[in-house]
Amino acid sequence: MTDYLNRRDDKSLETLIKRSEAASKLTAREQENLDAAKRILAERGAAKVAPYFDVPRAIKFLTSVAKDGRLCSYKDLALACINDPKADWSTYYRKLSGKGGLMQSIILHCAANNLPQFSSLVVRQEEVAAGPYVAPDREGELEYGFKRGMVEEGLADQGVDTDAMILEHRQACFAWAKG
Repeated sequence: MTDYLNRRDDKSLETLIKRSEAASKLTAREQENLDAAKRILAERGAAKVAPYFDVPRAIKFLTSVAKDGRLCSYKDLALACINDPKADWSTYYRKLSGKGGLMQSIILHCAANNLPQFSSLVVRQEEVAAGPYVAPDREGELEYGFKRGMVEEGLADQGVDTDAMILEHRQACFAWAKG
C-alpha cells in the first residue's frame, strides 16, 4: 500500500488524512495508511526545503532547545540547520515560513513521528528573552504563524485560542524532553 500512497499527489494524501482523522474508528490497516500518508507528506515537505535546510538537524537542534527549557529565534534555528553557511541570510529567511517552508516541514515531521510540536519553541529574536511561559505578543497581527501552520495541516481548529495553544505545545515539548 505504501507504493500506492507514494504515487498519490499531496492533495490526495491530504484528503486521505482528513477523512481518516474524521472517522470515528479505523481498522489497523486504515491506521497504517494514515500513518504512512503523514510520513510521506512529511518527507516531501523535507525534500522541498532540503536545498536550504536539513530537517533532521533542525529537529535535533529543537530537541536540545526543549531539553534546555528555553526558546530560540528563527535565525538560531536556521543557522543550526542551514545547508550552505555562505549563503545570504535573506535567501534562507524567505524559506522559513509559509507552505513548503522549514517551519511547515517541522510541523509535518513532528505530527508524522508522534513528536511534540517543536516549532512552538521558535519565536522572533526580541521574544526569546521573554521566556517560554510568555505567549508571543502578536496584537494587531491577523494570525500567528505557528497557529496558521497547525490549522493548515488540520492539527488545530481556526478558532482555538492562540496563546493557550502555543503555551500548551511548549509545555508538551518540555515534558517530552524530560521524559
